[in-house]
Amino acid sequence: MIAVIPHKDELFQLANFQKEIKKMMIARGFFFYSRPPLWFYLPNNFTAKNKEELKALCLQKVLMEKPYFKDGKLLSPLHFTIDGKLYTCEYTHLYPFNFKADDKILNEALQEWLSKKTVNDRKKILTLPKEFRIFRLGIAERLSENSMAISESLWVKLR
Repeated sequence: MIAVIPHKDELFQLANFQKEIKKMMIARGFFFYSRPPLWFYLPNNFTAKNKEELKALCLQKVLMEKPYFKDGKLLSPLHFTIDGKLYTCEYTHLYPFNFKADDKILNEALQEWLSKKTVNDRKKILTLPKEFRIFRLGIAERLSENSMAISESLWVKLR
């Protein structure tokens, strides 16, 4: 499995984004949890066994779109451009904690919250859509059900 690990500043913004949405939803009576690590995974048809194979991947773009709720989960479409081809998957920010709610209600609350964010707020949290330009590309290995590790990685800086 190949992981894209955002730069530490963007990881901080992503964590704050998730934390702020959880706080807003708790105020409305909905409880969510996030599942670390805050990494993105390339589609399963991309693999690498070492740094040389990671370098050979021609990853040209990583773009996260605006979030939405679907089946109670907070998702963002995630687009990867690799060798000139676009691949799309969904990144799950938050999972519901023992409740079922109408996605329409959750999405309305999310849009209301996003529309009230000030410029100062946006410096602290991730503003979506977001193109990630500096990140580590690594080979991720599952150590147990709840832990992952990176065995080999390299820094990537896109233009």
